[in-house]
Amino acid sequence: MPNDSLGNPRDIDRYCHKKTKYMKQKLFQVLPFDSEQFYNAWDDWKEYRRSIKAPLTEIATKRQLLFLRDLGEEKAIKSIDNSINNNWTGLFEPKDFNVPTAYNTQIGLWDGKKYGQ
Repeated sequence: MPNDSLGNPRDIDRYCHKKTKYMKQKLFQVLPFDSEQFYNAWDDWKEYRRSIKAPLTEIATKRQLLFLRDLGEEKAIKSIDNSINNNWTGLFEPKDFNVPTAYNTQIGLWDGKKYGQ
């Protein structure tokens, strides 16, 4: 016979499970940066993912936050913005087009011969 002060043991198990799951979700959503800009970008990212019916799972959230932390705040915000603007479902390191590449430094050179001049 169940004890009236404790209620139904199944309800207690469900409550404890939900409470633990809720606590885990909050633990995994500790943002790597404290700025309002990052908070707003991350909030936009979560809302965007919900709007395309691809909500973030717990493990995806954890991994994306670690990825963004490694990028640094400025690149992390750019990564989120690029993904939303291009309708992507993932986050990627933003490309820096100001860095010279081998092609940019040797425009017109191919096998030591000049072309297009």
